[in-house]
Amino acid sequence: TYTDRESLQIFEDAIRTVKKVRGSVDVGEPTYRMTVTYANSKVAGFSLYMDFKTKDGFLIKASNSEKMLDLRNKNSVELADLLSKEKED
Repeated sequence: TYTDRESLQIFEDAIRTVKKVRGSVDVGEPTYRMTVTYANSKVAGFSLYMDFKTKDGFLIKASNSEKMLDLRNKNSVELADLLSKEKED
């Protein structure tokens, strides 16, 4: 669970700036599953797929599991760094 402002900003920026990828995807198990609760109490589920070597990643929203949401490079790197840091602690 992430509650600090800096981590939440990284997640918020990553989700807000995704680029929708055309077509449908069929992928395996995600690296992480996330539940996001917005300020208005709306809840959304996401699967995060992250390659920690290349720091490339994408999201798939639970409510539309065939559509890939590509993370922008900057956001993907920030997210990979945050998650890598947490794994090492």
